[in-house]
Amino acid sequence: QGSVDSCHKAVPFSCLDWCGTNLVVAGAGRLWWQADYSACLSFEQRYYPALDSTSIFAYGDSLHSNRWTVWTLDLDDANASWTPDQNSNFGAARDITVAVLNDTTYIAVATSNGIYAKDADGWSNIGGSLYDDSLTCWSLHLTKRGTLYAAMGRAGASGTTGVYRIFDVRNPSSWMWVGDGTDVDPNDQTLKEIGSSKWVHLIYMSVVDGDGDDPDLIYLGSRSSRHGLFRGYQPYSANGLCHWRNKVYNKGTLPDLTFFYRDSADSEQTLEIGWFERGLAGLISYPVVSQYHPNIVVVDLNGRLFVSADTANAWTQCYTTEVTSDFWQTTGYKELCVADIAFMSDGRALSSTGDHGLFRSSDADMEDWEYLEPPSGAPNAETGAVDVRPDWRGSGNDAILVICGDQFQGKSPSKLYWINTNDRWYDLTLDLSDGDRYRFYDFLFTDDDTCFIAYAKYDAKVGTDDADLVEFGVLRGVYNSPLGEWSWSAWNDSLTAVDNPTQRNAHGVDLLYHEPTGRIFLAAAEVNVRFAGDSEKTWLPGALYMLENSADTDWELICGGQDTDWQDFICLAQSADGDVIYAGTSGAAWAAFIGSVLKCTNPCGNPPTFSPMINKGSLPYPFDFEAIEGTSWDDTLANQKLTCVRALAVDPGDEDINSWSREDSGSMMARAGVSYPTVRFLMEPTSIALM
Repeated sequence: QGSVDSCHKAVPFSCLDWCGTNLVVAGAGRLWWQADYSACLSFEQRYYPALDSTSIFAYGDSLHSNRWTVWTLDLDDANASWTPDQNSNFGAARDITVAVLNDTTYIAVATSNGIYAKDADGWSNIGGSLYDDSLTCWSLHLTKRGTLYAAMGRAGASGTTGVYRIFDVRNPSSWMWVGDGTDVDPNDQTLKEIGSSKWVHLIYMSVVDGDGDDPDLIYLGSRSSRHGLFRGYQPYSANGLCHWRNKVYNKGTLPDLTFFYRDSADSEQTLEIGWFERGLAGLISYPVVSQYHPNIVVVDLNGRLFVSADTANAWTQCYTTEVTSDFWQTTGYKELCVADIAFMSDGRALSSTGDHGLFRSSDADMEDWEYLEPPSGAPNAETGAVDVRPDWRGSGNDAILVICGDQFQGKSPSKLYWINTNDRWYDLTLDLSDGDRYRFYDFLFTDDDTCFIAYAKYDAKVGTDDADLVEFGVLRGVYNSPLGEWSWSAWNDSLTAVDNPTQRNAHGVDLLYHEPTGRIFLAAAEVNVRFAGDSEKTWLPGALYMLENSADTDWELICGGQDTDWQDFICLAQSADGDVIYAGTSGAAWAAFIGSVLKCTNPCGNPPTFSPMINKGSLPYPFDFEAIEGTSWDDTLANQKLTCVRALAVDPGDEDINSWSREDSGSMMARAGVSYPTVRFLMEPTSIALM
């Protein structure tokens, strides 16, 4: 937050540094980098706040002048607050560095408009020749001995990317490229030759300061190239040349990449990346060095961390958390994205994940797990909604039913499988016409022979570049016992969200079967999408729909919809006896509809009625959201608009106790029978509630 006035709370800080004394410095501004271009800044968007308004503009697009780049915080001040350096109005910051040299504070900041340095005499632009060569700075480091390092990316079609330095910022000379003429294995090129390549950006830098006459240790990561991580030792002398080695890199072509590192003897070793998909692992991000243990470096390989305790000579996977040699060690189970959970009759648990698929615990203790591998014809390894039907068709055995296919990115079709007691997978949607054009969101069985699936359909195979959305809807599947196959048809009569200019069905995301009445409930989420053949997107409000029974084709809108408070239904749950049904909704910062948990105590009613448990008009709320700076909201509106209920569960022994999962903070629990529910925040995030 800023301290000049309340509007400074909008400042987007991009970088931070501390000089080890009382001073913390931060750079302000936000930049997006389009990394697929040879000139990495060709299509860059530069964002920076206009601090005397509530808006954020592209840098240079507004008439507001108070857009300071550097902000400071004095840790010795008991009432410390961020204060802008009012002479620093030279662009959006990428990186900032600070050091105290001979009792003088020196600050350097890399911006969209150049490298600026501050000493006792004030600010000056020191980018000079680097920017003349169409380069731009992405990483800075000022050592305790006064050497300033800058890692430069390409802004034009020419120039050598990588590390440059000014030997002593107190007596600045020209910038020198940091390196020597030694070939870097396995490329048989010098680092300077590599940095001259059109598509290589050597910009992610961390530096370990040397002591006395010892060299500085530099780690340099490349973006969008196969070269990975380099390590260099820079002698502490004005003319000393840095010797570089390539420490982490890959070979091959996508998607079949192999990863390597070089050990302390400079021998090539295979870097085991575990379950991480190789075709997505080409990007190395910032190498991070421990402030207290300079031999330890961590490197980010597309969001999966590797750590080295000996200056990048050997590596350990941080994202694999088990030490035993079982399946979980190669899958990093604590990083899996759980999509759904179900339980078998004997207490064993099923965990369905959007990363690696379906897992089953070996017993009710859930300490050991086994992987249920899908068949070769499956869309991919990912699985979504999962359910168990005991005594499947009178067999006395559990049937596992699960949706298989890409759950979150929508890059593959979906199929619904039955897994029998021998763990053999059967595709129940095998005979679905144009089956590769469907994505499934949820399913339910009203009996062993009747199934409903909420879907989206496309005009080409899901995941192909030319696949455009055709419709949302619900499929009804019926099992033909003599033939041993399923037949499927759209069950969409009256499932209409909008009818202008073209009828569009609601986007169903969660289904619930109410066994006492045989009714089927569908939660439909708000969505704004472009359908095939349309030139503009169509907004579909969410609502709650119902079928009277599994033979009914007429969906009745029973709650929510356009021009109501409830226009984004996401999840459903019911008590064990079916006497109570709950529905979770999401609010919207840009619209009038409200995030809430709705409760229905008359599910047999005509129609059943839902009323809010939380966010009821102007009453107090359990989430305690503060109104966002710059809005006209009060705390009531903040709670209504920021509440997003992603999953619900009901205590099987008490229908008045339910818990819900919110997207950002994990799960909460409330007793529904009191006017103002007491909410318990569980700070460990959760992605699914047990139904």
